[in-house]
Amino acid sequence: MTKLGKRIMALAIIPFLLGMHKLLAYNNGELFREKAVNAYVGGDAYNYIINGNYFTGFMVMALIFVVMGGCLLIAGTIKDIEHERRMKEFESK
Repeated sequence: MTKLGKRIMALAIIPFLLGMHKLLAYNNGELFREKAVNAYVGGDAYNYIINGNYFTGFMVMALIFVVMGGCLLIAGTIKDIEHERRMKEFESK
C-alpha cells in the first residue's frame, strides 16, 4: 500500500506542472504575429480568467492526488505496525 501511495503522490506532479503552465505561460499572439499560448478569446482579461480557472482545477487535482497518496501511506504504515504487533504476540505464545 505504501508503494501505491508514493506512486499516486508522484502522479500529482503532472497536474501541478500543467497548472503552473496555465498560470505562467500566456501570450495572446497579437504582437508580432506570434503563436498564441493559452489564449482562447480576444480579450486578455477573459483569457486570464479562463487560465485562472484551469489553474485552480489542476491544483485541486494535484491536491487530491497528494491527499489520496498520503492516506494510502498512513494506512500502509498502520497495517505494517499492526502486522508487527501480531507477529510479536504470536512469537510470545
